[in-house]
Amino acid sequence: MSVILLAELLDRLSADGAFIRESENDVSASGLAVEAATNIIAICEELGWEFNLFDSAGTEWLDDDLLQDFAPYRLRLHKPSTIGDTLELLTNTGFAEWLRVGHSATNWKVARLRQPIFTHARMLQPWGEAEPFQPSLPTKSPRSLVREFGPERAAPEDVQPWLLRDEANVLINDEATKVWVNASVCALLNSLADEIDPADSKLKFKGPPKLSISLPDECNNLADQIGIDHFNDLQRAANWVFENEREAELRHNLLANDIARSAGGNSTDFQYLLSNISASLDGAKVAYQVSLSDLGRDTLKMLADLRKAVTEETAKVTDATRQLVTSVAGALAISLGLIAVRVNAAASYELIVAVMIVVAAYVGVIIYSGYSFIQLQRQLRSDWQPRLYRFLPLSEYENMVSKPANQSERTFFRVAWAGGIGIAALTAIVIFGWWDNSTKTNIIDSSTMKQNPETSQGAKAIGQSLVTNSEAIINIESKVAPDESVGPTSVEMAELDAQPEDTTPSKEGKSNDYHP
Repeated sequence: MSVILLAELLDRLSADGAFIRESENDVSASGLAVEAATNIIAICEELGWEFNLFDSAGTEWLDDDLLQDFAPYRLRLHKPSTIGDTLELLTNTGFAEWLRVGHSATNWKVARLRQPIFTHARMLQPWGEAEPFQPSLPTKSPRSLVREFGPERAAPEDVQPWLLRDEANVLINDEATKVWVNASVCALLNSLADEIDPADSKLKFKGPPKLSISLPDECNNLADQIGIDHFNDLQRAANWVFENEREAELRHNLLANDIARSAGGNSTDFQYLLSNISASLDGAKVAYQVSLSDLGRDTLKMLADLRKAVTEETAKVTDATRQLVTSVAGALAISLGLIAVRVNAAASYELIVAVMIVVAAYVGVIIYSGYSFIQLQRQLRSDWQPRLYRFLPLSEYENMVSKPANQSERTFFRVAWAGGIGIAALTAIVIFGWWDNSTKTNIIDSSTMKQNPETSQGAKAIGQSLVTNSEAIINIESKVAPDESVGPTSVEMAELDAQPEDTTPSKEGKSNDYHP
């Protein structure tokens, strides 16, 4: 395939001293002799790739006849455009550079790669192939576990691009695979150390006893030095450490301590570390199983305390809701009573308004105190969750703590809104209502008397008649002897005799009174 031939030619030129630099869209080759430039141009024309040719003076050449006097030449090859989240790399030189720098693409296509490499973060496959890929869930960053004091971090920010999903799917049988294995070994060893010395870049394991490992200055041939077996042991150890984000810190410490105990004081060669990595992994797993019993007891105790705290918090919010309901109900009853008093009695307007304001203020204080308590509990949960319950995933913490608390809080807020609106409405009615008919039941409107004079005169005549009848009864009683009993019949006859002949008022407004 012409693409592979072009990639191999460029890598050979790079090994011979030419400067090869590959970006996302093009490849730049400098320091080319006439023959090398001619061979590259021929392959590009066969592939149909566009290119630009420059001589040693920087002048662009449009003629294919190259002269030795103008050498060395520089070529810039334009790669075909990519579709989607893909990075296409032509040379192993560019592949190694991009592995060191990093790229966000999840699908890498490498021209000289003969087998696909599936990691947790990206898929590397030969040029022209396309397979679907889904990255794994993120895990803990090695930079949060490895101590470094230098200006540049040696530990990778994300370990997933260097972890294989299946350890048996890689064979170190081509140059591109070796490039990736070299980068993976360096990244994983830097991720497993306790500390990286900024002066000499040594990997330190605390132990005891302490262990210090020096990596080779050039990591270009690590794949040939360690072999596939030791590489797979390193992959298994790193996968075990970082497979669970919550337990990564504990497993990292256990493995680092076991590596120091296995290789400490014997050698500073990283080969000795890799030869004992399998035994160190087994020891770390045993220590992890032992620690699970104590960790399990502490975890259960913390979960029980968390359950108790959530129950108490929801109970307090429920009590606050119940208190609010009671206060709102009492306030509504008082408000309706004040409205009834204001309608049916000539009560003081200022007194009724003052009582209503006190009632509304009481309900407002109850609502404010409940709201302040809820806000305080929310702040406490957000402050203490990363410190005490960091071992719980956010989804589980939401189900066990946040959702029950939010449900009780929503009930309080609904009651507060409904009660507050109701009390506010009744307060407005009491203060700004119209009470024109408030005194009609107790006082006769004097204006009605002035507007109907005939009715007024009739009322006066009736009053005079009642006075006359009373005087007649008193006169009859005075004629009876003191020792003489007066029967009911005589009294009734006297009352009948004393009745006036006509009590109907005259047209002039006067009455005919009877005088015995």
